[in-house]
Amino acid sequence: MNPAKIAQQARLSLFTPMMAGEAAWQQHLCALWPHDPGVSGVVHSTVPIVFVNGTADPTDPPANVAAAPATMPNALLVTIPGGSHEVAPSNCLAHQATAFIQAGKPANRAAWAACARTLGHKYPAFPPAP
Repeated sequence: MNPAKIAQQARLSLFTPMMAGEAAWQQHLCALWPHDPGVSGVVHSTVPIVFVNGTADPTDPPANVAAAPATMPNALLVTIPGGSHEVAPSNCLAHQATAFIQAGKPANRAAWAACARTLGHKYPAFPPAP
């Protein structure tokens, strides 16, 4: 999260001052956070996983997990239109997550996609993540 880039978009959002402050705090935390080279790299797994990303997520946009299915064949990518890093809880997300965990098998792609489509109207029109 880049506070300067967020501030440049002040005309686009009423939330900009709050987001710029949050970005500055995140940069401070990231500088202090331990960086262990042993935890980076490509993950290979057949375990089912669901990645939920918002199209306006500045810290972990959908592009960050776009290649996941290449090394995680049971990965499902769910993109929330207009969603940021903290996707608001909803009944359909809670239902899909519960069903996925209880089933212990790859997620129902059609049900997740339907849920994601219903969430698009819940978010302000943030610009897409870079």
